[in-house]
Amino acid sequence: MSLTLVWQDNNVATTMTALWGQFKTQVQGVLDLYTATGLPALVNAEFSSLFNDTENLIFDKMTGVENGLLTFGEGESSVSLPVNRSEAMKLLQKPVGYDALIAGIDALKERLKSGGYKYSVNQRVQLSINNISAGFIIDEGGELQYSTYVAGLIANYGKTFIKTAKAKAVHQFIKDVVQAYYDNGIDVIRGSGIPGGNGSMPELQGVIMSILYRLAPGFETGYMPTENLKKFDDFRLNSGDPESED
Repeated sequence: MSLTLVWQDNNVATTMTALWGQFKTQVQGVLDLYTATGLPALVNAEFSSLFNDTENLIFDKMTGVENGLLTFGEGESSVSLPVNRSEAMKLLQKPVGYDALIAGIDALKERLKSGGYKYSVNQRVQLSINNISAGFIIDEGGELQYSTYVAGLIANYGKTFIKTAKAKAVHQFIKDVVQAYYDNGIDVIRGSGIPGGNGSMPELQGVIMSILYRLAPGFETGYMPTENLKKFDDFRLNSGDPESED
């Protein structure tokens, strides 16, 4: 069943796109620091290790060790011995730029630990250092790109979709109520005590939210989120003709 776009908050979309851009820039900076060491290029399977298993990854890249095993000889006569990479790393001269790379990774970890990239509690980049590989891929040119998952998130920030007939009916009902609010001039009545009058907008908001809870408790209705209950003309202007996505 196709999704119908019924509400779009462009401020949220702009804010979150900018936050992801800042995050991507800092991660790209770490990737650039790695490239500056002159070590073999990273592949996507190694991307998470750059941040979560840095020392072992660097050791493997410097020595050709794979999975903690150092191989001597070739073919059937080859022998693989386990290596304590942490101890062995102490004996090796670090590549040029190693300290800068570690500092860059630590700065990114500290940024995420201290709250990361966020505008509010509900508007933030929800990606930790442990699952950072879910957010990005490295293209053939060594540049960082958003993963399909993150690209989808960015494309849908600020958008509310509905898909069932019930949800569409409730959404249309709310639109009719809001339109009637303006058509009957209630928005310009002051001090009348009429619910929804200019001086008592919260009452109409409360009535609509009560209707939503009664008709569809815990159900996506397509109405703008509670934290975005600002002016009803926002809803009227941003909740125009429905668009569908397959």
